Amino acid sequence: MKAQVFFTDMRARKAEEASVKKLRKLLDASGVLDVVEQGDLVAIKVHLGTPGNQRHIRPHHVRVVVEAVRERGGHPFVT
Repeated sequence: MKAQVFFTDMRARKAEEASVKKLRKLLDASGVLDVVEQGDLVAIKVHLGTPGNQRHIRPHHVRVVVEAVRERGGHPFVT
């Protein structure tokens, strides 16, 4: 079975196309947070953990995920 892939161009031409809004649309469309239930402890990983790696998720994007988890009754923690 092939995996379903979700994609959006993160460049914004207008304010209503901001990357945080696009991320929220992706979260909703993908259903990735459908498994979060009331009271669940949810880890939000913000980097790959590779020594010397400078890649990470930007704080304003982490906030979108944290808010989405809280809306579903989960208890997010950033790691």
